[in-house]
Amino acid sequence: FGLVVDVMHLSDGNRRPAFTTTLRYPLRDDLSALYVASDLRFREPSAIYWDPSHYSAHSLGMETSRRRDRGVSHMARLLAGVARSTQHAAGHRYAFHGALEGELTYRAGGWDAGLTSWYGRGRDGDYQRWGGSLRVRLGGQ
Repeated sequence: FGLVVDVMHLSDGNRRPAFTTTLRYPLRDDLSALYVASDLRFREPSAIYWDPSHYSAHSLGMETSRRRDRGVSHMARLLAGVARSTQHAAGHRYAFHGALEGELTYRAGGWDAGLTSWYGRGRDGDYQRWGGSLRVRLGGQ
């Protein structure tokens, strides 16, 4: 079980609280079934970015992972579901959405390095997103 709460304050004075809940059911040591629910709201409408007054999404999927104290670890996640967005003046809109996420990490004595990537589509019509990060951490386990 996991819960993430994030409140973003934007430079135009707008505020966006977001909540994500993840339920994980282990099927094997390296495979789990997932349910992910998310909810976010923008306090004020904006003309320059996507700003639903309410957005909620429900997804089901699978996750495979192998985490090690030393050496190579990995995680891959595939989710699909339905989302509902409410625009400030335009009413409700439903969309199917999906996400693919992955992480590859190498841990050694005193340092680790990781590569993370994600792709998602759906959310509100033809929306797509891709992102990634490279992380190097020195000193630690």
